[in-house]
Amino acid sequence: MGLRPLAVRLGCGVVLVGLLLAALHTIGWSLALHAASRVGPTALGLVLSLTVVSMLISGLVWTRVLWCLGHHTAVQVGVTLYAATGLAAYLGSGAGAAGECILLLRRHGVCAGRAVLLLGLASLVGFLGCVVWAPCGLELLVAPAATHALPALGPHGPLVVIIATAGCGVGALVMLTLVTQCPHFCSRWRVIRLLVDPSGPPLRLSLPYLLSLVPIAAISWVVGAVPLWVLVRATAPGTAVSLIATIGIQSVAAVVGSVAFFLPSGLGARDGAIVGLLVAVAGVPLPAAAAAAVLVRLSDPVGKALILVVLAGLRRVPPLSLSSPRLWRAASITARASLSQPVLAPESSVGRTI
Repeated sequence: MGLRPLAVRLGCGVVLVGLLLAALHTIGWSLALHAASRVGPTALGLVLSLTVVSMLISGLVWTRVLWCLGHHTAVQVGVTLYAATGLAAYLGSGAGAAGECILLLRRHGVCAGRAVLLLGLASLVGFLGCVVWAPCGLELLVAPAATHALPALGPHGPLVVIIATAGCGVGALVMLTLVTQCPHFCSRWRVIRLLVDPSGPPLRLSLPYLLSLVPIAAISWVVGAVPLWVLVRATAPGTAVSLIATIGIQSVAAVVGSVAFFLPSGLGARDGAIVGLLVAVAGVPLPAAAAAAVLVRLSDPVGKALILVVLAGLRRVPPLSLSSPRLWRAASITARASLSQPVLAPESSVGRTI
């Protein structure tokens, strides 16, 4: 990586952090920190555990999508790809995620075109898993207070979000259908030929199979939405927010973040939508909503980094197999040593009396 792209990514990261700090300063540092201090270690541990479980399920989806591309790899590869590309998206948005995916899959003999195809298919399946829970969010947008939740969209903000949700869901389904037809157009379009890579293993793209992964992605998404509910209950214990309402808020925020695709992982747009909906629709105090949104955002890179660290540690540990020659050699040496030792007869009672 050259110095100029690295400087650009670091500069974008500094600007985004500065905007986040400015937003927290506007809300009030003391109030936001006081709300965040109510979150105990038990709640933080539960949030991080649920986040990691959600990421592991998403890694399973990525592994199955990679199988559709003709590469039968282990689940650890899919989990690593999901976590690493997610962290790279914070620095370079979609380009950073694609670059990281290409670098990682090159070690497994996967070309750049199929790496980009994997990223696109897995992202579409994951987004459709989020759209499954969109009715929970659309029910919240019917409330009169929802108009003030998204002030940047104007007085017709809820209607805009509903149309965007429906359009994004249909568009993702159409794109998934078109991508599965890539092998049929590889002889006509040069771009499709680069993605298919005739020199690699044959593609096994199947629309029914990819659609069967959507429920798994929906389970992953709803598990990842529970931490916000845990944090809201911890930062604002006097506010009654249901789990269904929290899932709806997360679904609307995810759609808003996907529309703002030019932002790294929807940073800013998604968090602002969460804060606005928590305050306007759920009645959560502004400092508590901001603290919950920030902690949810921080749990994402922390969980992905934790997964990568654990996987890196597991790769350094040699696997222990019952068929390992070293294990059988050590067992045979121990058995020989035990057989070579003399067996002493116990002393009789007569000898003891003498």
